[in-house]
Amino acid sequence: MDKNEIKRRSKYVRENLQKFVFYKRAKRILFYASKEDEVDTWSLMRGALRENKKVYLPKIKDKNLEIYEIKDLKKDLETGSYSILEPKETCTKLEDIEKLDLILVPLRAADFNKNRIGRGKGFYDRFLKKINSKNIKKIGLCFSFQVFECLPSKKQDVRLDFLITDKGII
Repeated sequence: MDKNEIKRRSKYVRENLQKFVFYKRAKRILFYASKEDEVDTWSLMRGALRENKKVYLPKIKDKNLEIYEIKDLKKDLETGSYSILEPKETCTKLEDIEKLDLILVPLRAADFNKNRIGRGKGFYDRFLKKINSKNIKKIGLCFSFQVFECLPSKKQDVRLDFLITDKGII
């Protein structure tokens, strides 16, 4: 897709997420710094900050994700692993990940059983396995054409709770 199509479809994903009851209730949300070929999370983060929600982003450390609060999308970020924007070390680290309400998860493909395929390094699967609370919702953001009937999954893969697409909620 070209940039205009990504922007157009991302708007529908954003609208579907913002109407979703779990997003409306959430006070502490783990976002991801979207790359140019993914659903745009930047407008979502700006909106969450305006709504006084706490915005968090991951930082890759020793093959794991560490979570930091972001208060300013311009001042608090730097280019990190894999050329993805990550929180600076000066940001406040979230020590208890069970305090999150919502985790937005990037993906390359997903299926109707909420299995996902990421970029293949396993960072999110390792992180999501640490979540014990059933109250923390794991939501994949994707375009409708990225959702398939069934994808192969492995024992280490963590299933999502919901998928939000440009066409609706799965």
